[in-house]
Amino acid sequence: MKAKLLKNHVISNIMKKQIIYIFLLCTSSLFAQYPVLTTTSLSNPDHDDQHSKHGNYAIDTNNDRQQYVGLWRYTTNDLLFELKIVKLDKLCSSTPPPTGYTRKYSFIDGVVITYKLVKNGIIIYDNLNTIFTNTNYHSWGYVEAPDDFLYGRMKDFNGGATSIFTITNLNTSPNKIYFDLSSMAYSLDRPKETYQHDVKLFTLPTGGIEMIRVY
Repeated sequence: MKAKLLKNHVISNIMKKQIIYIFLLCTSSLFAQYPVLTTTSLSNPDHDDQHSKHGNYAIDTNNDRQQYVGLWRYTTNDLLFELKIVKLDKLCSSTPPPTGYTRKYSFIDGVVITYKLVKNGIIIYDNLNTIFTNTNYHSWGYVEAPDDFLYGRMKDFNGGATSIFTITNLNTSPNKIYFDLSSMAYSLDRPKETYQHDVKLFTLPTGGIEMIRVY
């Protein structure tokens, strides 16, 4: 019941969002050419409609990301799923412009996510120790007031899809988070014709799970 209420609360807050960040990564060569034109605070709800404005840098002024940083684990009899969350400042996004217009870009303080997935003792995927930069990342998230959860997009490397996720700190002892990867709000990472209809799209757990802090 608690998990269901939590999920409904998070879904309600997501639906209230006026802006959904779709990150098209800046290349390293272009990143240096993108100046910060304005700044906003992720902790100020009055700024939320300005975060993706051209040249803006949305800053985590209250360090709200810190509570999610670390390694988290979920296990069943046949499954081991570990999630590593690392802070990364000034994640860069860039939108290709229509012909004749200037390329748009913005920055945001967020997190990048890596994971390890083991099924029946077989490693399905493991990029836990991969180091990403603010112009080179696959799975990312951020915390924006007045939300009390981490929100972003995560790539399922084996399944071939990228989907919306939320992570909520349950404030328990030992420390746990509620990780919810959507099996509905996703985009395909490969041409549609390369997917098999009888093969499950996601290899990662979906639908909401509790994960315990490892460190």
